[in-house]
Amino acid sequence: MKTNNIILFKEVQYMKTAWVWLVLFGLLTISFAFLILTYDNSIENKFTINGLLIIGSILGFMFLGLYLLFRVIRLEVVIKSDSIEYKYSPIIVKTRIIKRDDILEHEIKKYNPAKEAAEYRKKYGRKTVRREYYYMSKDSCLFLTLNSGKIVMFGTNREQALRKAIKTLMQEN
Repeated sequence: MKTNNIILFKEVQYMKTAWVWLVLFGLLTISFAFLILTYDNSIENKFTINGLLIIGSILGFMFLGLYLLFRVIRLEVVIKSDSIEYKYSPIIVKTRIIKRDDILEHEIKKYNPAKEAAEYRKKYGRKTVRREYYYMSKDSCLFLTLNSGKIVMFGTNREQALRKAIKTLMQEN
């Protein structure tokens, strides 16, 4: 008797990229500096200090919202003996499942966005193929081509464990 819910691989990744915070902080700083430098204190100015405070508060709340979003965003990938389950919280809240029978091809390789785009154009030309990339920070990725033609990619920090799990998943009947 075969058990279909054996977990072969599980990985949870969080957004840890420092450059995202640097870019967000830089944009916020530039926005505040622009507001302060363009503020005119003269009587005929219709843009008052209250307006400056309101716009500054809106920018601050936007930065705080993006910061909180990036703090809670996470990628969960679970490879079971008969399927791959994934969730990209809080964007994809419901767990999505890819059955083993739906996988046409699989490959684990280093991910280079420019090279990947060139390979895609070479392989598919102008044909539009639905692609979903779930990626946090590392350069090793699992590429799945599904029977529907859709391409799904998952980034990983644990390449060797993923190789072993995907090999086991695809060998079982």
